[in-house]
Amino acid sequence: MRKYLLIIILLAWSGVDYLYAQATGEVEFDKLRFCESGDVTMTITFTGDAPYDFKYWIDNGIVDQGVQVTAHNSNTFKLVTNFTESGYIRVYDFKDTHGNDGTFNQDRGDITIDKMPSPLIDPTFKTCRIEGTFTANPGGEYTSANWLEVAGGSFLTKTDTKAIFKADVVGNYVITYEVTNESCVNTDTKTFYIPEQAEPNASYDLLDDRICSDETTSLEIVGDGANRYPLTLGFSDDKGNTYSEVLNTANESIPISANSSTTYTMNSLIDSEGCDASLAETLNLIVDSKPFPTAGVKDSPNCGSEKELLGQITDGNSMTWSVVAAEGSGLFIEDVNNKDSRVYVNYNYQYAYETYTLKLTELVINNPTCIGEDEVEIELYKEPGDVSLGQDTTVYNEKQLIINTVGIADMPFYWTLSDGLSVDDGNPNQIVVRNLLKGDNKLICTVNNGECAEVSAEKLITVKGIYQTNGFSPNGDNTNDYFIIGGAQNVANNKLTVFDITGKVVFEANEFMVENNLDGWNGQKNDGKTEDGTYYYIFEGDNIEPVKSYLIIKGSKQ
Repeated sequence: MRKYLLIIILLAWSGVDYLYAQATGEVEFDKLRFCESGDVTMTITFTGDAPYDFKYWIDNGIVDQGVQVTAHNSNTFKLVTNFTESGYIRVYDFKDTHGNDGTFNQDRGDITIDKMPSPLIDPTFKTCRIEGTFTANPGGEYTSANWLEVAGGSFLTKTDTKAIFKADVVGNYVITYEVTNESCVNTDTKTFYIPEQAEPNASYDLLDDRICSDETTSLEIVGDGANRYPLTLGFSDDKGNTYSEVLNTANESIPISANSSTTYTMNSLIDSEGCDASLAETLNLIVDSKPFPTAGVKDSPNCGSEKELLGQITDGNSMTWSVVAAEGSGLFIEDVNNKDSRVYVNYNYQYAYETYTLKLTELVINNPTCIGEDEVEIELYKEPGDVSLGQDTTVYNEKQLIINTVGIADMPFYWTLSDGLSVDDGNPNQIVVRNLLKGDNKLICTVNNGECAEVSAEKLITVKGIYQTNGFSPNGDNTNDYFIIGGAQNVANNKLTVFDITGKVVFEANEFMVENNLDGWNGQKNDGKTEDGTYYYIFEGDNIEPVKSYLIIKGSKQ
């Protein structure tokens, strides 16, 4: 007996927790998800020693508060709460009658309130053949949407917001659109009359099916008058590009440009009501590369009357040379169809400097509008020929002299002159040399034309004083028929007086060889006779010492 009493005392001293199993609460929720709103029933089944103390917390969009449950004696606890918004119920602080902590299998239930969608079918729809294309709005949050099957037809395609329904015959059809948002389901239903509508139709062609790479063509479209405009044409090319064009009328022209030959495929034609026609028509466009020729000349001096052309074109193309601008005597092209031709001018008519602009035109065979052009300017300097100022000349008492020239007319030239000389070259064929001085007068004419080598001519003009002959034979044989005094014409106020051996004046002439005696004295005396013999004369005038000498007439006509 004492033994058992000791055991009881020891147990009492060590605590009563060792005498009872831990209390538990099995928490269950009848439903945690609702559409719009719902009542949630929480049931707790207890095990262990009652009564129980615990708390629960509710957050249902209306209240957000905790509740203390004290000395609950039943093994079951039930709570019903209405939720209009998502929230939760939580239980906690569970103790049994001994004050010992109990456990819940779950301490929280999260409630979700789904919103009801408001699906709406668009009352406008598109038709093609005996098909209707419908669109709809799910009307808020949703997890799935579906078009319900309809008797008398079938859906060709369906998405959440669009469907194409094919009817068996023309008539009225009830179309239902159903939308689900988790626990919420709603529908919209409308009746539509589906007619038969023809597909859009058109023909296609290229205005030009062969162009140059810098040109454009156009896609010409002729639509059926029964089409519902505007139409949308979809087409693509073999380079991976896609195009979409709106056609507002039955006849449309769409610009097309391409850098290389391209195949265009017509893919689709859709009218204003969404009726579409599947296409597979192709159009081939040939694109020739635009030529870029190079016009040039052989690297040679510009002096002369001809040049060699050097052109570059693409193999297989044709070409032609032409003159587009000219300042000269006339250029000739040896072969206008040879890229390495020769050009020349007529030397006899060539200007000192001539310039021409030549154009090289390259053409693509079979495509006369696909051309390329390049220009080159040609300069030609006439090569100087023989240049002459005539033979060296001796003159008497001359101040100026007219000389004939060769080879300087129409050519650029310059003079190198002795000191004091001047030249009037207004007429380059007959120049006037002025300011001649006694002695040697030298002039040099140099033709200097562009890149040509210089060519020069020299002339020496020797100026002497008065020159006279001492005899002549006025016999009419045109040889030495006159007595002359060289330079007399250059002596102002001159006078010639001739005496016979007796001192008698037999001939006088003022301004000798100037006015009436240009050729000189023919030997005829003042009495009209001409006699052989020895005579004396005096020639005098301004700025000269009188010249006194004799002369002999021999072989005269008696």
